[in-house]
Amino acid sequence: MDRDQYMVVSNLLRTLRCVECGSRLNCNWESEDFLPLFCMRDQSHWGFERIPEPKIPSYTELHDTGEAIPGHIAQQIERKRRRQMQEEYGNEKSKALETYRRSTSLTQAQATEILRTIWPKAPMVEVVKAAILCRDFGLNPLMKHVFLIPFRNSETGRDDWATIMGINATRTLARRANPFGYEDGPRVMTEAEQEQINGRVDKDRIWAKTVVVDLRGLKAPGYGSWPRSVKPHATNKGNTAENMAMIRSERAALMRLCPAEMGAGLADLEVVDERYINGEIV
Repeated sequence: MDRDQYMVVSNLLRTLRCVECGSRLNCNWESEDFLPLFCMRDQSHWGFERIPEPKIPSYTELHDTGEAIPGHIAQQIERKRRRQMQEEYGNEKSKALETYRRSTSLTQAQATEILRTIWPKAPMVEVVKAAILCRDFGLNPLMKHVFLIPFRNSETGRDDWATIMGINATRTLARRANPFGYEDGPRVMTEAEQEQINGRVDKDRIWAKTVVVDLRGLKAPGYGSWPRSVKPHATNKGNTAENMAMIRSERAALMRLCPAEMGAGLADLEVVDERYINGEIV
């Protein structure tokens, strides 16, 4: 084998994977006529696909995790955030909240003040719960990390409030503990993958898959689902059932990657896509 052939085959092994199970490929280097590629896990598997390129964090995500970004971009992000605060909360509330807008080390009292300003109708027990969450995990409602959202209880006719966490907050916590990238997804699972992971195809729910990988090469898969018959909030703004399944799978993958930092206190919280939520939503 000459050098050019070696480089071509090496590039294929680096960029392709088995289409059936996702494993890396290997090659019969001793073959004189041709170099067949095969799955390292099971040579009976047939077919390959390109490994997705890892997603690069946006400047906003890096800014929110405290990473250094170009100064002019940071200023643009800050101006946009101030404008959004004024649009969502009004001038009076915005002035009162400006002091805490960039803080990720809120005390429980400070988080309580923010939460009561944004959601004055929320019950105190839910405010305290969310404030403790902000204090313990370095979160900030003004950065769309945490939301207090009322849900209409059909049996009582009253609103039941819940503390909800944004998917970007989950990404932020994970990056603080263990910088990561995406090897696969978030994407909707195929029926073959459902059979392999769940043992059956679920006709009632949409299932999604995400695989994240850290700088050491450690991988963490996550799976999430959403009922096909339930329309998620903000479908009129572009939110979809598939998107809800995907962010649930992403949250599961990140919690598996960073179990110590993200397990206790967060696993029972519902996750939302903050792009479709604003401060006054009900």
